[in-house]
Parts: sequence; C-alpha cells; structure tokens
Amino acid sequence: MRDPKPFRRLPFFWSVLALSFVFSIFTFARTYDSFPSSISELESLANLKSLQENGHFYSFVEPLPFLMLVFWNKISFFSLNLTVITLSAFFFSLFLHLFLLLLRREEWKRNHYILPFLSAFLPFSIQFPSEHFSAVVCLVFVLLIFLTFKMEVITDLLVFPALTILAFLSDLKMFLLAFSFFVLFTGLRKAQTQAQRTSVFFKKKNIPLILVLIYFSFLALVLFLFQMVQFFGNNSIEILLLHWYSLVKLLAIPLIVISIGYFLLKTEKELNTVTATGITVVLILVSMFFAFRESREFSNNELNTETEELDRILKQRKKEITSDNLYLPYSHSLALYLKSNLETKWRLDGISTDPNDKNEFSFFIYIAGFGESELQPLEKDFGIKKGKLPGVFPLSPNNAIVQTSLFSNVHVKQKFETISFYGFQKMSEYPTPCLADRYNSFLQAVVGFSKEK
Repeated sequence: MRDPKPFRRLPFFWSVLALSFVFSIFTFARTYDSFPSSISELESLANLKSLQENGHFYSFVEPLPFLMLVFWNKISFFSLNLTVITLSAFFFSLFLHLFLLLLRREEWKRNHYILPFLSAFLPFSIQFPSEHFSAVVCLVFVLLIFLTFKMEVITDLLVFPALTILAFLSDLKMFLLAFSFFVLFTGLRKAQTQAQRTSVFFKKKNIPLILVLIYFSFLALVLFLFQMVQFFGNNSIEILLLHWYSLVKLLAIPLIVISIGYFLLKTEKELNTVTATGITVVLILVSMFFAFRESREFSNNELNTETEELDRILKQRKKEITSDNLYLPYSHSLALYLKSNLETKWRLDGISTDPNDKNEFSFFIYIAGFGESELQPLEKDFGIKKGKLPGVFPLSPNNAIVQTSLFSNVHVKQKFETISFYGFQKMSEYPTPCLADRYNSFLQAVVGFSKEK
C-alpha cells in the first residue's frame, strides 16, 4: 500500500497542524456559548473531568481516546472545552490528510493540500470530530493500517498488530466497520493480483480471497453472538446498524469531496493553477460562513435550564434528595456533574418496572411528560395546593423529579391506575447495564481508572 514515489513529510505535517489550528479556532468561535451541545460532547467533558479530579471514568466508555484527552490536557493547560475541541480537531485533520494520502499516486502540488480544508468545513459534517471523537481516533489508526500494510519486512509484523489493537481499543463499533473495509479492499486487491498470475503445472488457490471469506464469516458469527447475548442492549444489531448509518452519513460527503477533488486535480491540469487555488479558498470561506450560521441550532437551552433547576432543588432538598437516590437521563446526569460535581445514576439495575410487582425501592427519578395535567388529580385528591405534592418537584411544565413510592401508593386506588402505569412505563425506558458496558468497565480496570456504578 506504500507509494514508492517521494513523499514530502514536512509540508504534510504543517498542513495537518494548520488545519487543526484553523478548525479549532472556528469550532471555538462557532460554539463558544453552546459547547457542549450533544450527549457525546457532554460525555467527553464529564469523563475528562472525572479522570482529572476523581481518578476514574464517569461512564462506560473505551478508555484509550479519553486517556489521550487527559494527556493533552496536562501538557497544554487548556480548559476542558478547549482540550476536547483542539484534540478532536487534530485527529480530524490527520484523518482527512491520511485519507488523501491513501489516494496518492503522484507528488502533491499546492491544491492537493487545500482539499482537506475544503472537506473539513462542510456544513453537513462540521460537528463530527467533537461528537464522535473516539470514532475519529479509531479511523486514524485504521488508515495507518491501510498505509503501512505491506508485510515485506520484519517490522511490519509488529506495526500491523499494534495499530490493529489500538484501533480496536479506541472504538469497538467503528473498528468493526472500518477494519472490515480494510479487509475487503486489501483482500480483493490482493486476490485480483493473485488471480492474474498463471501457473503451468497446477492451479493455485487464491489465498487472499479465502482469507476475506474467512474474515467475513467470522464477522457474521460475531454479530450473531452480539444479537444473541444483547451485547449493546436490546436489538444489538439494530443499534449497531443505526450507529454505522449515522457515522457514514456524516463522513460520506467529506470523503467524496476529497476523492473527486483528487481525481480532478489528476486529470484536469488547469485546476492546479493559482486561479483555481483562489476559487477553492473562496468556496472554503463560503462553506465556513454557512457552517457558522448553523451554530445557534446546536444550543440546548432546555437542558441548561433543567440542569440549573435540578441544581437548585438538590441544594434546597439535601436531606431528602441525594445523588445516590436520584436517577436522571444520561444527558442530564452528565450536565449536572459538569455543573455541580454531583455523580447521579442513569441506569436501572435490579429494579423492577412492573407495576404489578411490589416496589421495594424508593428513589427519585426524572420523568418526562409528567406535568400539570398529571399532577392536578393527585393534588385534588390529597387536598394539597398546586405544585406542593410531596415527592414531586417540577422542572418544567412537562417534566419533573418524582419519588417512585408515589406510583406504588396511588396504584392502590383505581382512579390513579393510569398515572401509576405511566410512571412505571417511563421508568422502564431507562437503560440497564449491558455487556458492552461491562466490557468497557473491564478495559477501564485494566488501565487502572475504573469505578463501578
């Protein structure tokens, strides 16, 4: 897979750093008042903060990318936000440059270095690096496998397994997809070369093709086992396919832009002129303008408002509500930890959500859709003023923190059976630990930063 023609490493290195710097500044300016704006960004910040302050991960994630964040944070002295933004920008820049390097068949000219900039600032996938940091790290290692796989010298026997292990430990879901592309592309390429070789005495077996078939048979078996043991949760295959679809949807356009751009630069000589460079720079600036305009769509005012209200309630009700007996959605748990250092729970483990079972657990849980219409009949029956029902703390007109014992109490009365069933149904929507969580917890324990929740 190596290109035999000369490759200038220094311009490549400076181009990677330049795109990293520009992309970091752009992302910071674009999201300065709304970062973090997604669950994955919240997850990165919460785990980074927990590793720095408490010495353990906040949630069940692959440890390698987050240990890189910790290392970068220590040597850069950046804030948590800047640490995530800058390191994700660096790996995204490196990924785009390595993909262009994979296509390389001739010496790069000036406009070749502009292609990663053009693809990086597309509005369609501008949020990809920070939202899928672990996936970007995995993709970098897989591309390095593409570029170094040759198996001609003894060091290749060390480099290939080392990069494979690093990619595997970075992001399991992304590894299964990206490494399969590597096996398919490399295997079919080698198989085609093998098929063109003729033998006078006997027909040789096409070993590369056999290896490809063995790999994908093994992959099918692994996916079947994932589904059987519910490795990623209920309907593991569906979860995996939807995750792959979301990643491919974000990555497809930037990679297509680089591929088409490289092909045009190779076939159309006039595209290597200064005029073409100027036009491309204008296209990049236009793309950055439209991407910047979308920044306001990513702010999550509702989550911020409810997090502030949660913090206020917990400060007022310290004795009644503690972080140990409060269950929140994952996004709220992460946001509250970043705001107030409170580690709340977000997964139900060993707790029955069947209204017909006796609920021996009494804890507080965030219930979406439990608003004024549900509270009014309860308040009227208990003879309590509006908004003063014990065990219910409204966060917004439609959401509240509810004590689970309330559902058990009102279930005794037939008139409140609907509300009781509704409460238990909402409780059942909370996730429970799956095998993937235990696998990541094991990896965290191996590197010495695990904390079972």
